[in-house]
Amino acid sequence: EYGCIDSFTLQFMTILPEVVAREIGLFALQGKVNSVPDLERCVWPLRRALGDLEEADPEDDDRVDRQLSHILSTFCQDCQAIIDCVFIELRIDGDPLVIAGKPLK
Repeated sequence: EYGCIDSFTLQFMTILPEVVAREIGLFALQGKVNSVPDLERCVWPLRRALGDLEEADPEDDDRVDRQLSHILSTFCQDCQAIIDCVFIELRIDGDPLVIAGKPLK
């Protein structure tokens, strides 16, 4: 009825590039993106949350189910890789890099 963890992770990873792009767009519209390093800063909270989840120990952290702890490390690393791919795709897309109609330095 609710699906399995494989189905959830697949759905999450499928929409993750859109989530990253939306975060970048929202920060850009607020005027907080003026350079490529600013792009990376705007997804830092998402990266940090994934890092915290990856490092969580089910013995010390009740947010992590013991049955899922072996999956979470791979899941979080894969999510980090997807975020990196979004940045790679943005850099490949063109020079100068244009976000929300504004060229970046």
